[in-house]
Amino acid sequence: MSSWVRLGFVALLTALTVSGCGADAPEAPTGSSPAASAPAVEPAGGYDITRIHELQNQFPPGYTVKPLPPITLTQEQVDQLGGLSGAMPFTFDPPHCDTMLKPVPATAGARSEGLDAQGVEPITVIAVQSPTPARSEVGAGCDHVSVRSPGVAEGTVERIAGPDISGADTMGVRIHLNVNLKQTTRSMDRYTFVATLSPTTAVVVQGDANADVLQDLLTKSVAALRYQ
Repeated sequence: MSSWVRLGFVALLTALTVSGCGADAPEAPTGSSPAASAPAVEPAGGYDITRIHELQNQFPPGYTVKPLPPITLTQEQVDQLGGLSGAMPFTFDPPHCDTMLKPVPATAGARSEGLDAQGVEPITVIAVQSPTPARSEVGAGCDHVSVRSPGVAEGTVERIAGPDISGADTMGVRIHLNVNLKQTTRSMDRYTFVATLSPTTAVVVQGDANADVLQDLLTKSVAALRYQ
């Protein structure tokens, strides 16, 4: 698994269930209403996603922030932006709501630039720019979904409000899991917040940190990508 794919619980779940011991975070490798406002028209020059690195000094105190290598995403990596994708099988109730884990509008061939922040709770910030227009796959009727991996973990995935950012469409996803260890159960929460700036450009912030911290970073990320 590449360093970029720290987005999600897969590495952490694997470490927990195989070793039976806790881990604070996977190794680094990866409000408005859910539909706040229509994304603004892309500027003539487009959005410069490399400007996401201007956020490096704006994380809360105590974080060590490093740039993630810029890459061109495969379809598998696009699918992993949402969280629970990977080798560990999960079932969803309702079944069609597995789209909750694909909140980031991106297509194969999208370019990505990002930051990996290690601290009390890990945080990842990624800006993506697709070669063609993309849209989130989250469908209607999927605001609260039950997920289960038999003998491993069970929990919920719910849609929550994203921050109110003028000219951007924002949404959030909260994943709550109870993971079965050898002799105990561990609860984990992860938040994903997404801002769609245009049909081809989006920013995703994901982590276990306080949701307010992540929403603030999303707002700052959008400001960084916009031309002054």
